[in-house]
Amino acid sequence: MPKRYFIDAVFHQQKGQNKNLLNQKLLVVAIIIFLLIVFTISYCLFGFNSKDDGDVINSKTSEQQNKTKTPLIFSALNGVFLNKQDKELLPVAVLIDNIIDAWPPSGINQASIIYEVPVEAGITRLIAIFSQTNLPQKIGPVRSARPYLAHLVGEYGALFVHAGGSFQVLQELKQGDHQVYNVDALTSDGRYFWRGVDKKAPHNLFISKDNLQQIITKRQLPTEANFSSWLWQDEPSIEKRPIISSEIIINFSNSSYQVKWRYQRETNHYLRWQKNLAYLDDQRKQIETSNIIIQYVPVSIIDSVGRRKIDLTGQGKTIVFRDGRTIIGQWKKENNRTRFFDENDKEIAFNSGQIWIEIVPEETDVIY
Repeated sequence: MPKRYFIDAVFHQQKGQNKNLLNQKLLVVAIIIFLLIVFTISYCLFGFNSKDDGDVINSKTSEQQNKTKTPLIFSALNGVFLNKQDKELLPVAVLIDNIIDAWPPSGINQASIIYEVPVEAGITRLIAIFSQTNLPQKIGPVRSARPYLAHLVGEYGALFVHAGGSFQVLQELKQGDHQVYNVDALTSDGRYFWRGVDKKAPHNLFISKDNLQQIITKRQLPTEANFSSWLWQDEPSIEKRPIISSEIIINFSNSSYQVKWRYQRETNHYLRWQKNLAYLDDQRKQIETSNIIIQYVPVSIIDSVGRRKIDLTGQGKTIVFRDGRTIIGQWKKENNRTRFFDENDKEIAFNSGQIWIEIVPEETDVIY
């Protein structure tokens, strides 16, 4: 090969090698730039959004969503989480005896909402409202109804379980004046109840989860609930709860019906005492609740037996105890639902779990 052509071939070969080397360098630079971009985006998305432990609030929503990919919603009854495809089932309300001879009650620790309401002779009666998904096998002792008790249950359109009642409420139930599905142990419904042997009548009448579900199925009652929900909140972390444990005292009448609630910082619950005794269920477990509502209402005596008329319409004073703190405000009954508001007329949100509503006469002594 002539020398000139040989030199040209070498030159062109060297030129090609240099070009390949340049391309390789450019590829390496491009990869490095790409990796830097990916790292920057990842840091922005995850690094900046991470928080110190001290900034994290106990978010039940995020905890639950991390455990399951199923969308979650709050239960309208007590604020616990439900899978979005699950239905809010028809609630079940049972009237529970609270006279001393009826202690201990059965099943009430599993109730979503409990009302404590004065009746005759200074005693109180309980309305335990259950979700069908959390019905206990034994509920009671079941006692008789009054008009204002049926009125409260009517807010939930619930199954209303009782054993007889005053003449007035029985007439009202017969006429359909209350938005409830009536189950009366002193009628043919009595076959769903039984009497225990550990207490004397009339303080020994009970009903079970299985029998309640039989009633719902045989009567072909609506499967879904039909009432509006309260508001719910995430509980504060323990560091944000008050250190000093508070006590709430409600003087319904005599010492046998003096109720005490004591706040427990560790659990963020309130434990119940009555007659200066720890208030236990039949499993020897002390009654506790996540929220306490004091609802002041006008109460008057209407006959020689001492029956009460309780006005649950309109509005009145309320005190809400939640997270070891006190919220003073008003209750308002609108569109068949009682709601609770603070002093700025903002609706109060509750912690999920049990809610205990103390219906008290306006002159009742409540110490806190």
